[in-house]
Amino acid sequence: MVLAQQNLPLIVAHGKPNPLLSDGSLWGSTLGNAVRVWRSGIGIDRHGNLIYAAANDQTAASLADIMIHAGVVRAIELDINAEWPSLITYGRGGVGYATKVVPNNQQTIGRYLVPDDRDFFAIYRNIGKTALRRVPFG
Repeated sequence: MVLAQQNLPLIVAHGKPNPLLSDGSLWGSTLGNAVRVWRSGIGIDRHGNLIYAAANDQTAASLADIMIHAGVVRAIELDINAEWPSLITYGRGGVGYATKVVPNNQQTIGRYLVPDDRDFFAIYRNIGKTALRRVPFG
């Protein structure tokens, strides 16, 4: 790993949910103060695998439950609210070989190929190696 950034406390630590998950004010402002919104998170399992999750109608606690069910031992919440969660994969050739894994119609398929005012994470595969990098723009 080249760099990691954590903006909020872990939602999962040592395979257990953060005891503060019931305090909604700690996990980001939601549009219209909704309790359940789109949420995304990323975590790591005991084997070192990176696990991403995104789902609608989630609280921070229910996102943590999803991550624990997927086997993570440590996880953070990423983007929330309908506009932001997205996961897009690209093959050689960029947008022409892109797949929206998270069906977010508010983000274009080329979102991660152009400068943006929000930070995002990118994973690049290079000759059998995989690296996680934080890519800030703006």
